[in-house]
Amino acid sequence: MLRIDPITLDFPLSDDLVAQEPLEKRDQARLLVLHRETGAIEHKKFSDIVSYLAPGDVLVINKAKVDQARVFGKKKSGGKVEILFLGETKEKNVWRALARPPLKADTDIVLGTRFKATIVGRSPDGEHLVKCAFDPREAMEEAGKLPLPPYIKRAPADLRTKKDAEFYQTVYAATPGSVAAPTAGLHFTLDLLGELKRHGIIIAELVLHVGWGTFRPIAESLDTHQMLSERFEIPAAAMREIASARQDRRRIVAVGTTATRALESLPEDPKAGAASGDTRLFIRPGFKFHHVGALVTNLHVPRSTPVSLAAAFAGLENLERAYDAAVKERYRFYSYGDAMLVV
Repeated sequence: MLRIDPITLDFPLSDDLVAQEPLEKRDQARLLVLHRETGAIEHKKFSDIVSYLAPGDVLVINKAKVDQARVFGKKKSGGKVEILFLGETKEKNVWRALARPPLKADTDIVLGTRFKATIVGRSPDGEHLVKCAFDPREAMEEAGKLPLPPYIKRAPADLRTKKDAEFYQTVYAATPGSVAAPTAGLHFTLDLLGELKRHGIIIAELVLHVGWGTFRPIAESLDTHQMLSERFEIPAAAMREIASARQDRRRIVAVGTTATRALESLPEDPKAGAASGDTRLFIRPGFKFHHVGALVTNLHVPRSTPVSLAAAFAGLENLERAYDAAVKERYRFYSYGDAMLVV
C-alpha cells in the first residue's frame, strides 16, 4: 500500500510513471474517479466526466496562458545565462525573474540577440529583479521558449516544439502571465466543453496567474511551508454564477488546484461583482472548503502544494488509496499525465 508522509506529503513514485509526452487526444486520458464519502474508486476515460456532472453544476476553469518566458542570453564576459520572466513589479521596466546561474546585482546581460537588461537586486521572495531597456513581452515573443516543468526530461533540449506549444496550453488559454499551465484543464477539448454545456453544465471563467511557487517542494513540513503570491481575477459574470450556485446549493466544480485556490481566496459569502487580488493561500489537510464541491485535478508531485490541496479535499487516507490504485494501474503522473475527479 502506498503511504503518503503526513508531515511532508512525500511518497515513492517510479520515474517511469512521470508522463514525458502529451496525448494526441486530450480527452482520452485516463480518469480516476474518487468518491469522498465512501472511498470508492472508478477507472474511466476523461471524456466520461460528463456522466459525473449534473445540470446546474458550475464548472470553473482557469484561462491563464503560459508565456514563452524562458529567454537565453549572455553576460558581458560571454558567459551564458537563462532568464525566466515571472511578472512586472510596480517599478517601471523592472520585472521579477529567475536566473540560471544566479546573478549578482549590477550584472549587465543581453537576451536573444539585442535585448539589454541589468540585474538590480532581489525581491523579498528571493527572485531576481531585472531592469529592462525593452518590453520583456517583445523579448519573449521573439526569443522566448515555453518553460516546461523540470520533471519533463527529454531530448532535444529545445522546448519550443510545435507539440508543446499546442499541448502545454489549455484549449481555452487566453490571458498571458503564467509560467506554468493549469494542467487539470489540459484534458478538455472544445467538443467536450460543448457537450458539457449541452448537458446543462455552466462554465465560469477566471484567471489565476500560475507562478514558479507551484514547483517549490514542501521542504520541512506542512506547518512551515510558505506560498508565494499569485494574482487572480474573477470577472463579474463568473462571480454571479458562483454566488447563484451557492444560494441555490448547486455544486461548484473546480478545474485544478489553481481555480480552487482562487475560489477559496474569496470571502465565505462572496458578492456578485468582479473580484481580484493576490493570494498566498496554502490549502493543506484540515482546511475547510467554502465554495468547491468537486475537484478535477491531475496526479501530483510528491511534497508539492498541489498534492497538499488534493489531500485536503479528498482526505489523506482517500488520496493514499487513490494514488496506490493509480500506481498499480500505471496511470501517468504530473502535468502531461492522467486526471482524477474527486466528488
